[in-house]
Amino acid sequence: MNLTPHLTCALLLFSAGAVCATPDPAPAQRSELSDAEIRAALIYRLNAAAMIAGDQLTVTCGHGVVTLAGQQPHLLGRRRAVRIAQTVKGVRSVVDRIEVLPSDQSDATIQAHLVAALASDPATEPWEVQPTVREGVVTLRGQVQSFAERELTESVCLGVEGVREIQNELRVDAQSARSDAELRAEIERRLTWDTRVEDGLIEVHVVAGRVTLQGAVGSAFERRQARWLAWVRGVKHVDTARLEVRWYARNSMKRTTLWPEVSDAKIVDAINAAFAHDPRVQHAEVQILAESGVVTLRGALSDLKAKHAAGEDARNTLGVWEVRNELEIEPELRDPSAIKSEVEAALRRSAWVRSDGLMVLVTATGQVKLLGEARSHFERAQAADEAARIRGVTAVHNDLTVSYAFPFGSTAKAFADWDPLRLDYLGDRPLARRALAAEALRDAIEERLRWLPFLEGSEVAVSVKARVATLRGHVDTWTERSLAETCAFESGAREVVNLLECRFGPPWIRLPAHPPVELSPLPSAD
Repeated sequence: MNLTPHLTCALLLFSAGAVCATPDPAPAQRSELSDAEIRAALIYRLNAAAMIAGDQLTVTCGHGVVTLAGQQPHLLGRRRAVRIAQTVKGVRSVVDRIEVLPSDQSDATIQAHLVAALASDPATEPWEVQPTVREGVVTLRGQVQSFAERELTESVCLGVEGVREIQNELRVDAQSARSDAELRAEIERRLTWDTRVEDGLIEVHVVAGRVTLQGAVGSAFERRQARWLAWVRGVKHVDTARLEVRWYARNSMKRTTLWPEVSDAKIVDAINAAFAHDPRVQHAEVQILAESGVVTLRGALSDLKAKHAAGEDARNTLGVWEVRNELEIEPELRDPSAIKSEVEAALRRSAWVRSDGLMVLVTATGQVKLLGEARSHFERAQAADEAARIRGVTAVHNDLTVSYAFPFGSTAKAFADWDPLRLDYLGDRPLARRALAAEALRDAIEERLRWLPFLEGSEVAVSVKARVATLRGHVDTWTERSLAETCAFESGAREVVNLLECRFGPPWIRLPAHPPVELSPLPSAD
């Protein structure tokens, strides 16, 4: 089915959070989200997402179970479509029946590119990984030290052009045995401190290193995130079959911890714990300073991608409102021509970057400048990310241009956070948007906010004047506040004044409103 963009504002977009309650609400309340509404909302999201061939997908929904079928030109598009489906409120699970089309790359070429990608990334370069390829299906064999390393290896390989599927057979050597009580305590801490998961209804059980998560979360994405957080060192297996998705029960799963207990000292401890689980950062000496939820990172790292990862880890920590990433890059000294060759090779093998016409310049200090034109702002950001993965790169100056204006806000701000969740929420296609009257724009924003699982049960009031939207009320975290603002921009607001206050933050902090954004006139929709 063609995923047409001309769907009403009832479709919506962004979600990513949590909703659940122990006692089910009345059936009439639960029936407000019909399968038809869920399907329409998902179609809108897929149609707005760059690098997904929406016209080659079919979407069905029954009892909250979404089935995606059709074809995609690369594995990244398939995986992204599934993630987006998991972030729509009301989706209980996703059945993936998407076929990845064969590419014109030979197996030998794909394997050579995989080896090069793993060798050029500072995190994966020292690991013992042997990729093999047969008809575009990649098998990863070898041994790593943690589940996080196993997942990172797979993510590096995902971006290689021609990869149709990955069979991850990497063995994890946990090295040291840990007690079930120790594992449970660490998993519970990770669930509590991650802003992307509401943990109030999650129970953690550990028997002989095998973890079972049961209870409820608010979205399919959140269930996947909880599973990832449970894979701490020493865990042998994680089972989430008993972890239900109940979007309608958010109030019962909310954290009960109040601000005085989310101290700066505890924030620093939580970020240190996150760093210990991140293969890109875990061996670095990073100084973490926190004052009223404003975190400053200082120290030296060996590569730019590690700096981005450290900032992301800090941003996803409960109680953090701002991250000042002052980490310096002190990589090994390399010949600029060697760095240039590796960046160009990375862009050529990337499944999401069209390298034709792109120019790479490298200074003697390892600073990379990208010139040329990208097909989308999403592709522009991916090109910079590819460059940041190369050993010896100290900074990336992204001067790639895009032919259309970004749908909302500042491009640099929107793509500064490399959290995959954040990128999946960003609509990035030049869809025509109607210049709505104030009342219609308010209704459109409210309808989009309705589809955010994070905001179920929150109090958000919307007012509009001269296409300037003002958001008032209370949310729990910075993530929710940011996504609410994104919804307003994508609904057609020219400027958003975000006055939402966060429950998990010092009451004396009042975050500044979003600065005015200069946008070209919007085309009217037919």
